[in-house]
Amino acid sequence: MTAMRRALRSVLTYAVVALFLSSFSLRVFAVTETETNKAVAGVIPYGPDQAPDDVKLELAKSGVQHFLQGIVEELVAPTNSPSFTSQANHSSDDAVAIRSKAFEKLAYIANPSTVRVVASFLSDTTHPPSKPMDVRYVSYAEMAANALSQIVTNCPPTAALSAQDKIRVWRQWWEQNKGKYP
Repeated sequence: MTAMRRALRSVLTYAVVALFLSSFSLRVFAVTETETNKAVAGVIPYGPDQAPDDVKLELAKSGVQHFLQGIVEELVAPTNSPSFTSQANHSSDDAVAIRSKAFEKLAYIANPSTVRVVASFLSDTTHPPSKPMDVRYVSYAEMAANALSQIVTNCPPTAALSAQDKIRVWRQWWEQNKGKYP
């Protein structure tokens, strides 16, 4: 019965997502309640691009390419992303924060189609600027290695390694596995 429920929930989720993306006059969303395991649908008064970030993130996780591509854009070109351009006053700190958050989002989504773009940062060992008493960023290469460890299923063992060794191991892994990811 559980498999039947999961299949029904998947069908319902995709149907609601399709409605959400195709309807101009009616915006629909679906959420699965954790306690009851029931799908709940509702109407939202905005279009897909005005949806809250958590809704966009869940739609990207469910496979909606438009939203997944938006997060990839935040990673590759944070200053061109809507997250950056929608702000009134921009700074380079904002771009760093958007890129760092994009690594986290892609790790959460764990879509294999993003492995190539995340792995492209394994050679970027620069550390984004950190302010005293503020957030301390690790290198983009380390952010990429951390994200990859959550995205791919055949991870190399890196738990006991230093950050530099972890990045080296992930680079080797990428050289051996890059043909497996489009």
